[in-house]
Amino acid sequence: MELLPGTARNCLFLITKEEAFLPAAALLLLWTEGFVEPIEPPPLPMHLFAQQIMGLALQESGITAADWPTWLGRLPGLAMLARGDFQRILDFMLETGILHTDQGLLGIGRSGERQFGAKHFMDLFSVFVSPPSIKVFHGRQEIGEVPQSTFILKEEGPRVLTLGGRAWATKYIDWPRRKAYVEPTELRGRSQWLSAGQPLHFALCQAVARVLAREAPPVAFSRRALAHMAALRESFDWVESGKTFLIADAHDRLVWWTFAGRLVNAAMAHALAGEATRIIADNLAISFTGAVERASLATAIRDKVFDATADITLPLDAEFIAELKFGECLPAELRDREIHARYDCSEALALLARSPMAVVRLIESSRASGMTDG
Repeated sequence: MELLPGTARNCLFLITKEEAFLPAAALLLLWTEGFVEPIEPPPLPMHLFAQQIMGLALQESGITAADWPTWLGRLPGLAMLARGDFQRILDFMLETGILHTDQGLLGIGRSGERQFGAKHFMDLFSVFVSPPSIKVFHGRQEIGEVPQSTFILKEEGPRVLTLGGRAWATKYIDWPRRKAYVEPTELRGRSQWLSAGQPLHFALCQAVARVLAREAPPVAFSRRALAHMAALRESFDWVESGKTFLIADAHDRLVWWTFAGRLVNAAMAHALAGEATRIIADNLAISFTGAVERASLATAIRDKVFDATADITLPLDAEFIAELKFGECLPAELRDREIHARYDCSEALALLARSPMAVVRLIESSRASGMTDG
């Protein structure tokens, strides 16, 4: 949009939760520095190959193994994959009955129909997993959808929702058909959208440290924001940009302030398993509780995390695996390889390990407790 003479663009951030203050300040600092988050497609999209093969089999009423490269071989994401991996995926889908072959033609098998055939194979039209939802009706009129969790959580009285600009009280839930029937109400409504929140980007968490280390705010702050920022800087006056900090904030608790983001911290915490009774990673730090000693932990960080031969990867729990739609079409080895590539932390780890990022300072401070977000 072209600006009129004598005018300027303006954006106002309203922070309603204290835990959102530092990320918002860090985001504004990144903006002043000209940072633009890179847009990169997920690497090794082998699950998309499985989806496309099933889609082609339906579209063409069968496709030969020799024909699919004509359709898919030049797609940007798939062009970088090894031909042997494609064959392994096809073999696996045939072995598990997701596909079947008839006189050289690949088609959808019984297992594929069972897993993806509902509503005329609607599952094949999207490549991401959506949380289970319930359609909401007033009489015969559909007024929206809400997550299934809205009705699972226990409350006193009827569930009251806000949809279409007004409140609705739930009369009846048809669980088999995933429909809820409601009527207007004057009670205050709400909808439950549950989420643990996305992990913060490495660059954003590094900017949090820079915000805490600088004297002036990155942009114009309100008086309340300036007072809050001053209090945070006073409590964390030990923060210096470009360093990590190992702090004892209790007799049996050490906190390693990395400002690296939850994914990188989770990978490093996984590598340090066994160094304490309990290890918790969040966006800004890793906490070690019980049976932990500062000198030995600092050595373990150097040897298990920053050593050039250390193999740092995220633990592949059920939550990570479940978010890869069509992951059941891949052999476990290829599925795990794709997920590891998607959450690769090597670049961030290299930045952390590079001097002076690898410096670990030992500071006794009770003021550091309570800032972690996990």
